[in-house]
Amino acid sequence: MSAQQQADSTLTKEMTIMRAFDGQISGNRPISRTPEEKKRQLRDLKEALAALKPHAAASLRESLVAKIKALEAELAPRR
Repeated sequence: MSAQQQADSTLTKEMTIMRAFDGQISGNRPISRTPEEKKRQLRDLKEALAALKPHAAASLRESLVAKIKALEAELAPRR
């Protein structure tokens, strides 16, 4: 084993995986957005959907459509 390989191996062993602790912002919680941010995200998603090539994966297209519908439902005026 060369000196470089040995150094790389040691570095890999010393690296630790960072994990979120309870209550940390980066935990498994949805990001809360203001209505203005949601409108901007909706506009961006619609633009992304329109820009998709015809050969784009159907699952990607379905995912964008589902997210757009969810945002539209959130932004719809309450009755």
